[in-house]
Amino acid sequence: MKLAKIIVITAFLLCLGSNRASALFAQSGAKPKIASIKIEGNIKSDPELIVIATGLSVDQEFNLDDIQKAMENLWQMNVFKDIQVFGEQTENGIAVVFEVKEYPRLENLEINGTDEIEEKDVRSKFGLFNGQTVSPQHIKKATERVRQLYASEGYRNVEIDVKSYNSETDTGKVLLKIEIEENDKVKIRGITFHGNKAFSNGKLEGAFDDTKAKRGFWKWFKSGDFDEKKYNEDLKKLLMFYKKRGFRDIQIMKDSVYYAQNNKDLHIDIWVEEGVKYHIGNISFTGNTLFSGDELTAALGFERGDVYDQEKYDRNMQERVNALYYDRGYIYAQLVPIERPSNKDTLNLEFVVTEGNQVDIERVEIRDNTKTKEKVIRRETVAYPGEKFSRDALIRTQRNLMVLNYFETVIPDVQPVSQDKVNVIITVKEKPTDTANLSIGYSAQDGLIGSAGVAFNNFLGNGQVVNLNLQLGGAGYKVFSIGFQEPYLFDTRTSFGASMYYSIDGNRRAQYVGYKSQSYGGSVNFGRRLKWPDDFFTASWSVAYGNSKLKPLSTSQVSDYIAYGHTQSVTLSQVINRDSRDAAEFPKTGSVFTLTSDIGFFSIDTVGYLNSLRVLPKNFFKNTFRAQNYMPLFWNFVFYTDFTMGYVRTFRSTSSVEDIPQFDRFYMGGGALDIGSIQMRGYGGRKVGGQAVTESGISYPIGGTSMVKYSAEIRLPVIPNPTMFILGFAEAGNVFQSLKTTDPFQVKRSIGYGFRLFMPLVGVIGLDVAYGLDRKDKSRNFPKLHFQLGQQF
Repeated sequence: MKLAKIIVITAFLLCLGSNRASALFAQSGAKPKIASIKIEGNIKSDPELIVIATGLSVDQEFNLDDIQKAMENLWQMNVFKDIQVFGEQTENGIAVVFEVKEYPRLENLEINGTDEIEEKDVRSKFGLFNGQTVSPQHIKKATERVRQLYASEGYRNVEIDVKSYNSETDTGKVLLKIEIEENDKVKIRGITFHGNKAFSNGKLEGAFDDTKAKRGFWKWFKSGDFDEKKYNEDLKKLLMFYKKRGFRDIQIMKDSVYYAQNNKDLHIDIWVEEGVKYHIGNISFTGNTLFSGDELTAALGFERGDVYDQEKYDRNMQERVNALYYDRGYIYAQLVPIERPSNKDTLNLEFVVTEGNQVDIERVEIRDNTKTKEKVIRRETVAYPGEKFSRDALIRTQRNLMVLNYFETVIPDVQPVSQDKVNVIITVKEKPTDTANLSIGYSAQDGLIGSAGVAFNNFLGNGQVVNLNLQLGGAGYKVFSIGFQEPYLFDTRTSFGASMYYSIDGNRRAQYVGYKSQSYGGSVNFGRRLKWPDDFFTASWSVAYGNSKLKPLSTSQVSDYIAYGHTQSVTLSQVINRDSRDAAEFPKTGSVFTLTSDIGFFSIDTVGYLNSLRVLPKNFFKNTFRAQNYMPLFWNFVFYTDFTMGYVRTFRSTSSVEDIPQFDRFYMGGGALDIGSIQMRGYGGRKVGGQAVTESGISYPIGGTSMVKYSAEIRLPVIPNPTMFILGFAEAGNVFQSLKTTDPFQVKRSIGYGFRLFMPLVGVIGLDVAYGLDRKDKSRNFPKLHFQLGQQF
């Protein structure tokens, strides 16, 4: 291009000389003026825009530098493949003519050979669109962008061929055809470390998460793909691997990534300088008055002689040592570490503490609550204006709001106001809480089950719960229920709730449970959020009334364990609950402990009903304890355990299963859709435990007076919003007819896997594939599928 400019400028001088202007620039030192500017040879480009791009104007005095600058400006447009400039002397000055030849414009772009990467991604990366000027520079840069796209996905041997064809309809346009030969992915065949003495090559390669060599027996389990961005992240993990094990001064001196001769295999060499493996020496603090040196050392979590662990050190400084000060309101406290090597392998830790001022909360501000009323959020907030700032209170506030399950995110922040004042800003992001469900399922007990209902879990933004539900199953099975719950009655820590139901059990259900029934009832409950033993506790008390009529399916199907007749019952219940989960849908930490105690008063009128019972049900008391725990594991896995046990008996000294009303016995087996039965996946509804057989050969579940159930799950989140996780589980449990026969090790077992998806306006969608290991008949429904559809009431 430089040679072209020299030739054109020389031609401009010769042109001036041939028109009697050879001495023009030498006359009295005066500069010539531009009389006119003309553009020739342009087809698509606007001549006025070209003139503007030159930087020249009519009546402007100019010299050769101005002409050269104008030429450079036009070349930078990257629109022209040739530019020439001529000048002609006129009465008013020099008439300047720019003769240009344009690059063609793109009429169409055709891409072939994209198998591993979508064509739209290749087209987007190519970056050329119809009507755009196409120059060799454009094509070269676009090709390189596509090559880099493929390289980022591991296709470093991709071949890209771009061909240009003249348009048949427009002489100023071209068609580009791109042929891509992706070839095989480049695979890492070897990773070699140099200078490592403390750890083997295999151990160091194990520190990488994504960069793995595809070789040996394990090649079948490793992809061997190379991603430069992930490789750089893995180098950081390599450094932390060393620093966690005492090698504080570890350095990566250099690394080399290169191809084998076949241009398909990739090899990586990494040179490290390990340095000394350090142990903790003396730990001291100066400037501390709020906490003693022993308290701060205990929070740091290191003792003399421990191996230096950079990751543990950084984590404990932030989460434990600094947290001590933040919980007291000293948010400006600074602990400056001074690490002093002593001897060859000992590191003394000295901390200079500047505690600063204790700060108060001036204002608590709630932001972005579009539905939930501010008072609902504030009553869950434990950080108050006028109080000393506490980090622990801020974390607890976030937890309280997340457990409500009204918000997708809750982000607390601190905004300094002065040296001793801060504002607390709580920003929430609302999510749909109300559900309208139409669900269908199947269980052996109830047949085809349908459910329709609505649940307002944050009614009008007041935090109240209102639900209506209708369930239909089998032949003549119907349940209607309505409920209301106010968590803060009159804006106090007292809750109030009420519910009513009406149900009919038809013939199909009677074949499984031993009776046809028609019942109705309701309950009223009060609760209180407690402050002792801690404020995770709640207590509630309820009164429930039930009225039902039970009949056998036929005269030949009368069970010895069921009392047929018109029954009425009043049940007094107390529930003590401690819930410290960190979230509602997918908890990672925390626990839920629940102790439920019931006292039931029961009456029955058997006149006109067929019975074969030796005794009739009596008044009873019932206790159930459940413990659920959540524990984070490696990566994002969560370990969940669930233990339940229960016992029910009459007030008499001796008690049998026949003495207990059938509605209040323990039944086990089935999934979430098996009503009235404790979930035990892998088995049919109420199929775990004793079964009674009538004269006609029909078997019914007897139920039990005691039960025990163990469950463990490994959960892995898949999607954060809406929440979805997959799980693998193992369960064991049984029901027993008396306390004497209770054996916590005589249980039925099952294993399986499944998923849960929490959908807005729908509720929970779930499926479990369960293998009942102790089922007698494994020829049918093995494994057994358990569905969970819609909001569960």
